[in-house]
Amino acid sequence: MYINDVSLSSLVVAEPGESYQSGATVNRWVEVLVDCPGTATEVEKGGNLYVYRSPAGLEVKPGDILNVPFGAQHLTGVAIRLLAKPPTDLPLEKIRDVEDVIQKKFFRDSYWTLMERVSQYYYTQMIQVIRTALPPGLLGRSQRRIRLTVAGAAVSTNTNINAWLDTPLMRVIPQAYSCLIEFYLLNTIENNYLIKILALLSFQSLVAKVNNKDADKILQLLQQQADGDYSFRYLQNQVQRAYQGVRELLRRGLVESYLEPPQLTKPKFEKAVTLVGSTFDRELTTRQREILEVLRRRGGELWQSELLQICNASSSILKTLAQKGYIVIEEREVLRTEQSPTLAQDRPKTLNSAQASALATIESLNGFAQVLLHGVTGSGKTEVYLQAIAPLLKVGKSALVLVPEIGLTPQLTDRFRARFGNKVSVYHSALSDGERYDTWRQMLTGEPQVVIGTRSAIFAPLPNLGLIILDEEHDSIFKQDSPIPTYHARTVAQWRAELENCPLVLGSATPSL
Repeated sequence: MYINDVSLSSLVVAEPGESYQSGATVNRWVEVLVDCPGTATEVEKGGNLYVYRSPAGLEVKPGDILNVPFGAQHLTGVAIRLLAKPPTDLPLEKIRDVEDVIQKKFFRDSYWTLMERVSQYYYTQMIQVIRTALPPGLLGRSQRRIRLTVAGAAVSTNTNINAWLDTPLMRVIPQAYSCLIEFYLLNTIENNYLIKILALLSFQSLVAKVNNKDADKILQLLQQQADGDYSFRYLQNQVQRAYQGVRELLRRGLVESYLEPPQLTKPKFEKAVTLVGSTFDRELTTRQREILEVLRRRGGELWQSELLQICNASSSILKTLAQKGYIVIEEREVLRTEQSPTLAQDRPKTLNSAQASALATIESLNGFAQVLLHGVTGSGKTEVYLQAIAPLLKVGKSALVLVPEIGLTPQLTDRFRARFGNKVSVYHSALSDGERYDTWRQMLTGEPQVVIGTRSAIFAPLPNLGLIILDEEHDSIFKQDSPIPTYHARTVAQWRAELENCPLVLGSATPSL
């Protein structure tokens, strides 16, 4: 184990894989925080860091989400820092390669500092904090699965053999078991004596002594599954001594074990059709001209599915037009974000004296500060929020607005979208995994925007954050009791505002301060 003088904790090498030749280049090695909490013997400030090699052709930077080999499985992890050379006491042949970069630059320096502070203050492993912060489906682990081999499938589908496996005689007298197997084979396989002998030997080696009750139960479960494949975790839940049963079946060659890669959330892509040019030759059919005219009237670009639906056409027609050079068909990413109705544009309202005074106080803040916006329900706090955010968007900054419950989000979101349009997005647990993943990545673009969300949205990775608002800050739901980290969003918001050097506005009718 190599101890590095950093704030994160001990540095450990992952289990050795294939060796490679030395010949280091600058920043060829990377420290990775691996998503494997079970490796730590105690709650540490940063969890375990593991050293990996960045292979040629794969660019790895701090903050990237990586797929790495770890023992016999593949896990996800976060690139923490690059190294010009590996630790001197780690053998090169034990340092394994990073497999792939799942997502680029998910963590900025200030954001990483926030993760560290949450980890240390709430005495939680860093990887647990990151799991809370990241959208679901971004971190994952490979899964051990068990499936029937060809021989195992043949055994499991032979009802006569299964019946024999369940008889007391087969469990008590293995020799009699072998005799019955021999009798069965020699009297059912016709003519070719050599085939009889080979079948007998192979069959005996596979099933003659599979008299383990747990192995029988697992074999039956796999036989009943359409594809003969189950996760080892499922088998453990169904069979008391699944490990022993699987080990016996593996020894007999009736099943095989393999690792299923992590099922990670990925971007969604759809085919888009773009019109090329504005003049159409006479060689085109009437139907082809109609499709091109529709495309031209719609601005020259449409999703392929939408164009086919409008024109009631088949994709083969579009393929022909593409081959002739009239259109281009290409895959484009589709952002899965919460859909909202189009709202009438809302204009800023005239503030009363109390509202104007509160707004002036907020606008006068230059850098980190905490202010309480005290007002009863219906007193106009939301309008103050809106007018405080508006000038920030104009100068390229973003705002984060937290509400205690998902139920409060729609009414607040409508007010904000009527004022700021598509610059407003929501982030909470009621969204699908794909929506949360795409909304998260949209935040990383750096475009000025407003994010409205519940407690976990305090970890939204907005760069250029200009204002944080905690509405109904007194609500106890801002405190997460489980799972860990058991953080309070108000406390984390204070740290976040300090790190981003921006104001924090706490709104409440019954303040807790």
